[in-house]
Amino acid sequence: MKHVLQGLEPVDAAFFSDEDRERAVAAGVAFVNALRRLGADLPDIQLREACITCDERYSFTLGDARVEDLREMAWSINRRLNLLEAVQRQWLADNPQAPEVNDPQASRAPGW
Repeated sequence: MKHVLQGLEPVDAAFFSDEDRERAVAAGVAFVNALRRLGADLPDIQLREACITCDERYSFTLGDARVEDLREMAWSINRRLNLLEAVQRQWLADNPQAPEVNDPQASRAPGW
């Protein structure tokens, strides 16, 4: 239905969609969830509109973190990564024919 005086079509919800923001939110959610899986949390992380001269329309601030909080997060992440590396070493020892994770051919190997 046109508005006769202005000759303008009505809008729907897509008029207000912001794909850049939706992508930024999705990236932020993935990042926070990955950190939490590693036992780290950034409760003050915020999505912000970037400055006009910035390359991206949106950016994140990680918030304030105490030195002790960062130390604990680093310890938690490193503990989980150490465990993962130990499991990987054991698995590769038990399966010497398996490609390395960083092997470019690994992505083409069946079952990977």
